Amino acid sequence: MDVKLFFDTIKMNNYRYRGIAFSTNTSSDLKKLNDDLLKYLSPIEEWSSPGDFNSPQIPISRLDFCELVFRTPHPNGLLITNPEEWMFNWTELDKGVFWTQLSQTYGLNDIYVTYKGTPLITQEVSKYFKLRNLADSNISVWTSKYE
Repeated sequence: MDVKLFFDTIKMNNYRYRGIAFSTNTSSDLKKLNDDLLKYLSPIEEWSSPGDFNSPQIPISRLDFCELVFRTPHPNGLLITNPEEWMFNWTELDKGVFWTQLSQTYGLNDIYVTYKGTPLITQEVSKYFKLRNLADSNISVWTSKYE
């Protein structure tokens, strides 16, 4: 994926919602995607797994997690890898609230989520996001359906 081209396209189209999700089918594609995003978006804050560096510990409630993601300032943006790792004890409704908030993120923070796409997560994400497949890419990009 040409990360620079993608973000140039986002800027040209004046996307106002700041939450974007990226999914891949393989762990190796996810690793490469994260490396590319970290390089392009540097010095973005990264949450790669629970308890690493600045990322929250588990267990964590949906309310506390969403407060940290959406209400706490992340001046350089935030990249969350596999958010479902923090959601392991959440109800389906709580997971939906997270994805809803991500799709409606506006103003304070640029939030990027990457994950290995499974049918269950894809079904949940598709309720709140529009799929934008990239040509010649194993990456799916999800932008707010409210855009």
